[in-house]
Amino acid sequence: METWLIILLAVVFLLIAPVLIAYYVFMDARRNGIENPLRWALIAGLVPFYLGLAIYFLSAAKKEMKPR
Repeated sequence: METWLIILLAVVFLLIAPVLIAYYVFMDARRNGIENPLRWALIAGLVPFYLGLAIYFLSAAKKEMKPR
């Protein structure tokens, strides 16, 4: 595999993916009425190895969601 492709994949997984995850969590938390969506977005985006996203989904499943 070429070096530039490895660097591109590293940038995607290390920089772009956490930003997209944080944005998704923020919008989902706000839509479902979860308290403090910015905190959840930061947790999901900054905790390594996508553990923040798993924590968000596990804790959001326990809370009662606001009806749409």
